[in-house]
Amino acid sequence: MSDIYAPSLLRRILTYTAWTVIAVVTYVAWNAIAAWSQKFFGFRNGDGNGSHYLFFSGSGSDLAYLSVFWGALVFYRKNNCHRALCWRLGHYDQLDPLTGITHKLCWRHHPAVKQRALKLHHIEAIHGRYLEHRRRRAS
Repeated sequence: MSDIYAPSLLRRILTYTAWTVIAVVTYVAWNAIAAWSQKFFGFRNGDGNGSHYLFFSGSGSDLAYLSVFWGALVFYRKNNCHRALCWRLGHYDQLDPLTGITHKLCWRHHPAVKQRALKLHHIEAIHGRYLEHRRRRAS
């Protein structure tokens, strides 16, 4: 009768031993990782300075670089052409008459711009069409 229960007892002992080894290794590794991260991020208080000073004079000083990067990324995202997959900056506004939304478009996708930059006669022609449209609408 003891032969039937021997594998399950052995399995139980091996399982408890494995879990104990995993717990000890995790505890040791966690302490090593925690000590390294405290030193790297500047949170260890035994160095004679406060933890906030150590953080901002250590790895926290990189936050300024990240904020410049994210600021440039947000500026580009806000001011690029609203056509799909266009990487150019949108210098020209196009009003959608149905929705009333103003889209930023680059020189290639704006319907009134046929070359790289608007010239004076292009601006005068667009303004003339606008004045004619306004006169027709008023009368």
